[in-house]
Parts: sequence; C-alpha cells; structure tokens
Amino acid sequence: ALGLAASRSRVKKQQAPACHKGDLSALTALLPYELTGAQKRAIEEIRQDMERDVPMSRMVVGDVGCGKTICAAAAMLFAVQSGRQAVLMAPTEILARQHASELTDLFGKLGIRCALLIGATTVAQKKRIKAALSDPDPATRLDVVIGTQALLSEGVEFSAPGLVVTDEQHRF
Repeated sequence: ALGLAASRSRVKKQQAPACHKGDLSALTALLPYELTGAQKRAIEEIRQDMERDVPMSRMVVGDVGCGKTICAAAAMLFAVQSGRQAVLMAPTEILARQHASELTDLFGKLGIRCALLIGATTVAQKKRIKAALSDPDPATRLDVVIGTQALLSEGVEFSAPGLVVTDEQHRF
C-alpha cells in the first residue's frame, strides 16, 4: 500500500499532454455495431482522464471479446485528434499483427497514419517507420504505431508522444 501511494504521488507531480478534442462520431460511424453501455462509460472515463494534464494510469479489464480494443482505439483517437502520437504494444507478434490489421484499416478510413513495428519488420521498413515517428511535421509524421517490444529498441523516438497502450501488460 505504501509503495502504491508513493507511486501515485510521483505520478501526480508529472506532467502529461492534455487531450481536449475527443470526438468519437467518425469512429463509431465506421463500426458495424453499437457501443455497449459499459464501453461508452469506459471510453468516457478515459476521455476525462486524458483531458487532465497528469499522466493517466488505467487498466481496462474484461473477458475476451468484451470491447477492450475499441476502448483502446478510442483513446488512441483522442490522442491523435489532439496532435499527439499513440502506441499500442502487444506481447507477441501474432497479437500485434492482429491489432495492426484491425486498427490500420479502421484508422486509415479516418486519415490516421499507422504502422506495424515488430522484430520481423525489415531493416528498410524499420528505418522508414523510425523516421516517420520522429518527424516533427504533423502533416507527415506517423500518428499510430502498433508493435511488440521492438517499440522499445534503440532509435525508436517519438516527436509528439501522447498515449501508450500496453496490451496484456502482465505478459511483459
């Protein structure tokens, strides 16, 4: 308990970029289903946290298929709408590829630039992704990157970091 209290105290002293836009209408219009009440509540709580200038530390828990990924996608959208970059890190290449497949298609329809960075990414692709992540120009930089622990490798730098989502964090 003391460790958690000390950790919270440190987090409260840190600054984070506040994300103020938070419009989900374009995203939800693309979905082939309606968000559930629980998903709407979770997303609204995330949006409220992201509007503050302190780091958000939130765990979304639920069964497989309950909508955790769409909640993460909404948070990533909020970050991008506020001019920031978003990252989703998964513990395996299979899971990272699955997320990239779903999110790249969805975000692509919204004009959000995405990339997949995993160990199997070619050297040439890694170079392009790293350059796009660190590009200071919002018009040309990469908005979202999805990957594995390859995201933590040397040379991966973000010009406007705003949100990091760690999927299955307990597996790292």
